[in-house]
Amino acid sequence: MTVGYQSPATAFPTSPNRSPSGSSASAIVLVGIGFQVLGALLLFALVSTYVGWSIFNPYAYNWFVATAVYSVAAGVILLILFAFFFAYLPIQRGNYVSAQTPALVLGVLSILTLNIISGVLFLVGYVKIGDAIREQQRSAAGPGAQPTAVAAGSLVACKGCGRVFPFGAFGFCPNCGQKLGG
Repeated sequence: MTVGYQSPATAFPTSPNRSPSGSSASAIVLVGIGFQVLGALLLFALVSTYVGWSIFNPYAYNWFVATAVYSVAAGVILLILFAFFFAYLPIQRGNYVSAQTPALVLGVLSILTLNIISGVLFLVGYVKIGDAIREQQRSAAGPGAQPTAVAAGSLVACKGCGRVFPFGAFGFCPNCGQKLGG
C-alpha cells in the first residue's frame, strides 16, 4: 500500500464564467497592482529618508514637502485599494463589465502619478477585459450558434440578481456575472 498526496480535482477555485482573456486580464491587473505597491514603498522610503535628513537640516519648507509627498503616497495607497476591490476582484468573479472602467481609470491615474509601468499594465488589462467580455458573449451563444428571431422588446431576467435586460444584449449579467437566458 502506497501513501501519496492526492491532488484535488481543481487546484484553485475559479469562476465558471472565466475566459482565457479573463485569466490574462486578471494576471496583468495583479502585476499592475504589484508595481503600484513597489512604487508606494519606494515613495515612502524616499520620504522617510528626506524627513530624517530634514530633522538635522531644519529648513522651513522641509515639513511642507514631506507632508505633501506623504499625501501623494496616501493617494497611491488608495489607488492600490481601488485597483484590488474594483478591478481585480470583479475579474476574479467573472464580472468583466464592472471591472472594465476601473481598469481604464487606474491606467490613466497611474500614468498621471508617474507610475508608467503600472499605468501601461492597467491599460493592457483594460483591453484584455474587453476581449474577455466578447468571449463571454460568444460562449453564451454556444459554438456555431445562429442568431434567432426574437420578438422586439422581449426581456430576460437574471437568475442571480433578478435584474431585467433586453434579450440578446448580454450573454452574462453585467451586474453579477450569471449566464442569462440559459
